[in-house]
Amino acid sequence: MDLQFLSSHIFPTFFPTGNLLRATRLDGGHIHRTVRVEWEMQGQRAEAVFQRLNPEIFPDPELLAENNRLIAGHLEGKGYPRAVLRPLETPEGKAVVWAPDGPWRAFPYLANTYTHLFPTEVEEVRKAATAIGEWHTYLKDFDSHQIRAAIPGFFDVEKRWQQWGKACAEAIPERMERAASEITSLESNRQLVNQFLDLQRENSLPLRILHGDPKLSNLLFDQHTKEVRALIDWDTVQPGWIVFDFGDMVRAYANPCAEDEPDPEKTSIHPPFLDALLEGFFAQTQNWLTSAERDNLFLGAQWVIWMQALRFLADYLTGDRYYPVQYETHNLVRARNQLRLLERFEFLAES
Repeated sequence: MDLQFLSSHIFPTFFPTGNLLRATRLDGGHIHRTVRVEWEMQGQRAEAVFQRLNPEIFPDPELLAENNRLIAGHLEGKGYPRAVLRPLETPEGKAVVWAPDGPWRAFPYLANTYTHLFPTEVEEVRKAATAIGEWHTYLKDFDSHQIRAAIPGFFDVEKRWQQWGKACAEAIPERMERAASEITSLESNRQLVNQFLDLQRENSLPLRILHGDPKLSNLLFDQHTKEVRALIDWDTVQPGWIVFDFGDMVRAYANPCAEDEPDPEKTSIHPPFLDALLEGFFAQTQNWLTSAERDNLFLGAQWVIWMQALRFLADYLTGDRYYPVQYETHNLVRARNQLRLLERFEFLAES
């Protein structure tokens, strides 16, 4: 990260009397560019996280700030026990600053915390699932209509299927040929779209506030106690069915491998992790989940895993426009792993 760029265009807008000392790029996110900054002001050292938002994915950064404000206010008003990281504001009260390369925002830096990209132990999964269930519990009486989705249709299975058709029409021929088996596997699960439409018609699942991306790297664990101190990245908060957040937890917490594991045979649903996920989540939610929600949690997992495979594969076919890649078949590898995970989950759910 160019320290001079931050020092000239962004940092002084938030902290006009501060002296920027260091900027360190933080890796792990697909969408935004995140930087940990250290500065000095009036003899005191402080830290924050600066983030350059991707305007192609989130064209209305002010909407993100407003959603964050509403959710944070509700949680704080309810006595939510974990840290709530509100966006920092400039002296003029702005949460978003526009620089030559796009919109930037800043958050407090929570010291002595860590994240993981994939689960490493059962207790970690249980604590993560407990934290997600708790977050939902504190928001279960929040009016979901106050929140506007930054990416409309994010969990619309039918819309994702339509996007798939468009991706196939625009696909690079050589990539279509290389991904032939993955395409067949993805399309063999077309019934998931019909199941989604059936539940839409039944209107049996209540709208709740979803986090939208409850992966492990969006949970900050305390380095000393190993407890979850904060749930971060609320950019995809939206009204929706809680089964989608549950499904993303299965996708992220039950598989002991990275989502770009080179060997798809290693990708699996680890039963002790799945059991810990269920224990932690239900410990917080069992008293208020509806029977329809409980009955469709595993279907939600199938939807989320399948849609993620679809998104990775569609991006691969059309030239890697959305997800950053490190090599030519990176998105194909990601898609292959999700399809393998779906296969493993369906086998486990049926057995």
